[in-house]
Amino acid sequence: MENVLRQIGQAAVRAVEKRRGDESAEKFSRDILEEMKEVLRRKACNERWFQLESDEDLVEACVFESRELEARYRYLLRQAKLLGLRAQ
Repeated sequence: MENVLRQIGQAAVRAVEKRRGDESAEKFSRDILEEMKEVLRRKACNERWFQLESDEDLVEACVFESRELEARYRYLLRQAKLLGLRAQ
């Protein structure tokens, strides 16, 4: 299964490179990694907010934002895997 995902990811990278050129494919990969970092930063802030909040409505807002950030991170992680990106 992992080999299939790797092959799909490599095919996706080749398709991106053909459509956007080599520099654009690298920029696209960097953008995904930067967005992942930003989502993780926002998630840490959300967790701190949740710990400090006492108002029931705002606690609910924290929970919804946390779920949104988790979904966004899962999406970005899937995109990174398809492109064969790895953390340094």
